[in-house]
Amino acid sequence: MLNRRQMKEARQEAILSSLSRLGFASRSQLQRIHNLGGDRNACRVLSDLIDYVNWFRDGENVYYLNKRGAERVGANRVLNRNQNYRHTLMRNDLYIWLGQPAEWKNEQIVEVPGKFKIVADAFFIDNHGRPYFVEIDREQKMFENRKKIDSYKRLKEIGALQKRFGNFPRLIWVTMSEVRRQKLAKWCDEAVLKADVYLWTDIRNH
Repeated sequence: MLNRRQMKEARQEAILSSLSRLGFASRSQLQRIHNLGGDRNACRVLSDLIDYVNWFRDGENVYYLNKRGAERVGANRVLNRNQNYRHTLMRNDLYIWLGQPAEWKNEQIVEVPGKFKIVADAFFIDNHGRPYFVEIDREQKMFENRKKIDSYKRLKEIGALQKRFGNFPRLIWVTMSEVRRQKLAKWCDEAVLKADVYLWTDIRNH
């Protein structure tokens, strides 16, 4: 049976590992992922990690691994604060909302040699073995989103993923407005791609 110190260290390792996997994470996201209880307790737990993380304020504290934290959990890279962190936080909200799928990979590259490649914001397989691609539309230009959908259509037409999974992965989009949601849903339908398109406010407030 673990003693109190060992339990604390195990929880710290788990939180740091989450930051390694997610990149950036807000206090409330880590609070939900690791069942840290109320705000006061969550802040206390996270303050104990000060030697291993950097943080900044954006409504609440946002954390990411520093060099020492990356070394502790064997992370491949050390992040610098950048404007893409809000895109990452949106993706985290979906990850949490979906129940934290075990087989979840951020920035998944799918390449057809000599033809093209797609970098999905995430890829995961649910508990029933069904594959999904994730796309986060925060401030992306709509013509870029259309190009991404066209690339998924081409990938489906090649058929390689159907041979692997039985079906082409379903797309999940998270976007910022109802107008964008309707356009993305329409384009996916026209491309004969199965897709679910959610508003970030619905995911975040769930």
